[in-house]
Amino acid sequence: MGKYNQDAGVRDIEAVLRAARATLGAGGKAGVVGYCMGGRMAYLAAARTDTDASVAYYGGGIDGALGEAHAIANPLLLHFAEQDHFIDANARRAIHEALDGNAHVTIYEYPGVDHGFATETGLRRVEAAANLADSRTEAFFVEHLG
Repeated sequence: MGKYNQDAGVRDIEAVLRAARATLGAGGKAGVVGYCMGGRMAYLAAARTDTDASVAYYGGGIDGALGEAHAIANPLLLHFAEQDHFIDANARRAIHEALDGNAHVTIYEYPGVDHGFATETGLRRVEAAANLADSRTEAFFVEHLG
């Protein structure tokens, strides 16, 4: 992960958005969803691209990219685990301080769960929290992507 080129990743996301919209035709909307590092990429896509809507599940490192928050002009939904051992309370507090005032951003925290609570399989999955986050994501995309 330390060698991953985020700038190149954002360019890849832009290319996928263009391709998706071309497939959808005139007026087609496209969004981004990501988990963990992909969640950070969804946040960066919200700040750097024209994605119509973005969703980040426990996006690691978002607190280190808050200098880009001013550029978020389209809907962004963030899901965080309250007991996340990668994204601590100080990081989440900084994220809230930077983003709570942006009308385009919605942040949910899920009590009592850890990083990866919405993974498809494995010991980290917490069914109730995962289902709630996924239902919020689905409603968010229906609202903003149509």
